[in-house]
Parts: sequence; C-alpha cells; structure tokens
Amino acid sequence: DEIAALKNKSQGMLVVINKIDLDRQLDIETVKRHCPDARVVETAAVKSEGIKNLEEAVTELLDELLGTGEENPVVVSIRHEEIIKDAGESIKSALNALKIDPLEMVSLELQNANEKLGEITGETVNEKLLDKIFSEFCLGK
Repeated sequence: DEIAALKNKSQGMLVVINKIDLDRQLDIETVKRHCPDARVVETAAVKSEGIKNLEEAVTELLDELLGTGEENPVVVSIRHEEIIKDAGESIKSALNALKIDPLEMVSLELQNANEKLGEITGETVNEKLLDKIFSEFCLGK
C-alpha cells in the first residue's frame, strides 16, 4: 500500500515478481489488489525466464507514457541522436550511389552506417570518444 501510494497518476507502474522458480511469497492477485492499474511480470532472472516479457512490458509502458513507438522512437542522448543522423546520411548516400556508382561504394556507405550504429550498441568504438574518456577520467590500474 505504501509503495502504491507513492505513485502519481501520470506515472506508469510495472511490478516485477522475481524468483518464480522458488516457493511463492507474493502472488499476482495480491499485487493487483494493492496496485490495480499496475502491469505485473513474473520472472526467474537467474534462469532467464520471463525476461523477454519484462522487456516487452517496459517497452510498451514507455511507449504509452512517452507517446512513442515505431513512428516516434526515443533517443537516449544527444550523442545517440547525432550517430543516428550520421548513419541515416550514410544510408542515403548508399542509395544514391546505388544508382551511379560501383557496388563497392554502396558497400562502403553501408559499412559506415553499420559502424556508426555500432557506437550505440557497443560493437564499435569511436576513437574521439575513447580520447575524451581517458582525458576526463582518472583510471587506475
């Protein structure tokens, strides 16, 4: 009841019941009685059970609260927004190159877009970003 009272009307509520692989200490009916408008997701995090449902519930809730979705995706930071714009420009260049240039040029533009997006996912690292991190933070051995 105390937790439910803290929620204000403009906030969404997602209740995660973890450790469903063990003896139950809390059931969905009890949660629904105290938090009737909350979404409830059950997980066994150690066994990776219910994690996909949790991801979907978080996404749906954020889409509802932020008015987003596929048409209006949420960008986490200005840096991400710039990366996405740069990747988009590379894709546009690839489409233009497809009309007049050899396929190698198209491939280079697509590779550039992929590398840009990899900066968000962590698959690639921008050297400027690494320089900034190492110049501004004291990293010990």
